[in-house]
Amino acid sequence: MIKKKSYLLILLSILLIFTTVPVNAANNITYNIKADERAYQYEWRYKFENGFVYRRLYNCTTQQWAGNWELVG
Repeated sequence: MIKKKSYLLILLSILLIFTTVPVNAANNITYNIKADERAYQYEWRYKFENGFVYRRLYNCTTQQWAGNWELVG
């Protein structure tokens, strides 16, 4: 009886190991969405000043700043 339980436990353990699906937590999902031609194009601009990194959002379509400088690190 004890051997049957141990065989059953081993069998269930093996089945559990081989039936689990590994999941990658760092999936990079990209969506192919056709952007509207009238949509604004933004990009981050960076500067290094006094050992600190700052970034500011820039509107490439209107060629104007879209925000203030913010400390990154």
